[in-house]
Amino acid sequence: MEDIIGLVHEVSGHTYDILYDLYFTTDRVIAVILQNPNEVSNIQSSVGWQNLIFGNWINKRKEKVEQDNLYRERRRNLKGKTPEELAVSHPLNIIINYDRVDLVELRNGFFETQLKFTILTANGQKRKIPFNLTRQRLNEARTLLEKAPLSTRIRKYG
Repeated sequence: MEDIIGLVHEVSGHTYDILYDLYFTTDRVIAVILQNPNEVSNIQSSVGWQNLIFGNWINKRKEKVEQDNLYRERRRNLKGKTPEELAVSHPLNIIINYDRVDLVELRNGFFETQLKFTILTANGQKRKIPFNLTRQRLNEARTLLEKAPLSTRIRKYG
C-alpha cells in the first residue's frame, strides 16, 4: 500500500507563479497544483476611466484575490486525501514514479535553488522536471528524498 512520507509546501514549477505542493510517497512524487495564473479569469473593468487613472492595478488586484481564493480552496480540499486521490485531483498535477527516475538533482546555488528530476519516458527519452524552491524547502526535500527509494540517484550541487 502506498503511503505519504512527507510534504514540501509551495514550490514553483517552470515559472515562478505556478505553485505546487510536492507529496513524497513510498512509490512516487505527486506535484499537486495549487496555483496556475491561466486558471483565473481575465477580469475586465467595466469603467474605462478607472484604467486611465489607476492603470491595470484594479484588475490585477481582483485577479490576485480570485487566485488566492482558489489557492485556499484547493489546499482545504487536499486535506486527508490518499495518494491516488491527490494524483487525480487536477489534470495539471505531475506524477513522478520512482521507477522512472534516472536522476535527482539538488542545486543550492547563489541565484537558484532547485530540485530537478530527470525521468525516462515510455519511449526511452529523458525528460527534466524542475521545481524552484527556497533553501529551507530544499532541505525538507533532501530529507524526504533520503527516505524514498531514490538515494542512489541523488546528486547535490552547492
